[in-house]
Amino acid sequence: MSTKIDWKKLKQAHGPATRVPLQIKALTAADGDERDEAYHTLNGTLYSAGAWFSASAPAATLLCDVIDGKTQGRDRALWLLADVVAGDHEHALAGALAGRAPSADGDATRAAVVRRGSTLYSALSAKTPALRSAAALVLAFLPELAPESLRKLRSALGKEEDAPVRASLALALGVLGAARKSGDDQSLLEGLRTSDGRGLVRGAAALALLLVDAGTKPTSVAADLRAWLAATPEPGTLPWGHDYVSPGAAVRTLLAVAEARGVEARDGITAVLMDTVASEASPAVVDTVAAALLTLGGFKERWDEEDIALPEELSEAQRHIAEAISRRDGIRGIGWGLAPSARDRRRSLGLAPAGPLEKRIQFADKKTTVSWPVWKVWVAAHKRKPSEDVMPAPVREQLSPVERLISLAEAALGAYRIGSSTEVFVREEALVPAVGEAGAAAADWASSFLDELVRIADLPGQGPIPEAPPGVHTAASAALLAVVRSGRALSPTWDPLLPVAPLLPAREILAALPTERREAVLFAMFDKSRDPADDFDLKFLVPILDLAPSRRLAEIALEKIVHRAARFGLEDRVVAQHLPVIRELAEREPAVQDALEATPGLTASPSAKKAHQTGKSSASRTKK
Repeated sequence: MSTKIDWKKLKQAHGPATRVPLQIKALTAADGDERDEAYHTLNGTLYSAGAWFSASAPAATLLCDVIDGKTQGRDRALWLLADVVAGDHEHALAGALAGRAPSADGDATRAAVVRRGSTLYSALSAKTPALRSAAALVLAFLPELAPESLRKLRSALGKEEDAPVRASLALALGVLGAARKSGDDQSLLEGLRTSDGRGLVRGAAALALLLVDAGTKPTSVAADLRAWLAATPEPGTLPWGHDYVSPGAAVRTLLAVAEARGVEARDGITAVLMDTVASEASPAVVDTVAAALLTLGGFKERWDEEDIALPEELSEAQRHIAEAISRRDGIRGIGWGLAPSARDRRRSLGLAPAGPLEKRIQFADKKTTVSWPVWKVWVAAHKRKPSEDVMPAPVREQLSPVERLISLAEAALGAYRIGSSTEVFVREEALVPAVGEAGAAAADWASSFLDELVRIADLPGQGPIPEAPPGVHTAASAALLAVVRSGRALSPTWDPLLPVAPLLPAREILAALPTERREAVLFAMFDKSRDPADDFDLKFLVPILDLAPSRRLAEIALEKIVHRAARFGLEDRVVAQHLPVIRELAEREPAVQDALEATPGLTASPSAKKAHQTGKSSASRTKK
């Protein structure tokens, strides 16, 4: 590597480039973590979107030296080189049809790499597919090497069998065709799109056609674009789109092509993405596609990530996008004008019956009175006059008791970000009184709400503190309590929602179950976390053990107590808190006494032993 350059006089994105040569050398380190760190550091310093620095050109030369070597890290050197040449290849792809803006540092960088064309051609024919794929990416942004580079790319495509490499070669031909305003490869790309059965290759060919042929419409290659989004190349094999792992990279590349083609293509690609959301695509694909739709639809330009827009604030095109996203359950990370929950979005948009949170009520906002949904008034009232009251007076006064209960339960689930926006979260302390105020009139709502919670929370088979969406068990406790107080039976399908804390309302709810079912439900919960070393569950199990005083439940608690006593002694705070409770229970429950006597390291109280023996003697005399 060169030592003649005074690197401290050169600039990178964040200051002097003194350390750049050592960082580039670290790309070849034996340690993988060191290589990763070097790559990510350089990725944020040698270029930015559409910008280069005085260190970019000499750094590109050093990267070419790495690529010419036989060491590890050549693939990352090629990825970096593509971005250094292009000034962020994703940004350059989005402007592929517009041409480059003048830049002295950018021109110097490309000139330095053009002089090393043989390095890139060598990588294009390397034995390692990842190197061939990355070399095509670099060549895509060097039209100065055409027509020789085009001949080599076409030749490589004719011989290549690896799908990610074929996809990279196709995209490179598309980008070069766009830069040169040439449709020379249109027939080749069309043939590739229709003849290669692999979705990754077909999709890449379709994207390339969108760049070189103004007559190709996104809707005409929609199936190929969906196949592109669904493809899952191995990490590092197709470096287009920066993520290096589909579907993130696939969507980013598609968005860049949409940007390059302009409004008409954006609308067509938006339609393709909306169809993808409605399809059987994987959750990972749908999550990424939904985020892309928010970008294409202008949501991110108009709203902050935490904002929730009123339906009337959406444009017609935005409403179509919002409805497409909202019809699909389970999409993560929605924001930028849309509520985080699909249930909330559907109610807000009229795709499902509105609930109390969507009810329009009056609110004196500054000098005018407005009609807003309950959720918006709730947040606005708290922000105008912060209060420890969970539900502000302007909301409470305009809702019926049942509406208040429903609104509190939905807010406990995180509806419309009420809790996070006001920093006042709904707990059981607010819900239990609301259940009392609503009375039996809430029973029908409670039953349907619990059915829906079971469906959306996917809870069966988890422990006493399930990894459920935030607030599910808080909201469920209110609904379960409403059913119990109405005199109705609790459906077995709701068992995964049964609470063990806080004691009010947990004890009242659990007591409404038949004895055997209650014991079976609690055993299923606590048996999931049977590890004696984990004593976290004691504070939940011991206070309700009297509701299901079986030997096997007592054994679970005692195993944890024994393990803790062995470490900290019988005087330990946790042991001293829970063991007397179990001993007292054993005095009236033989099954608990059996568990206590069978547990080594603990001694039953004399009164419990005497009561137990008396019980056994009586049983013996009865048999005789």
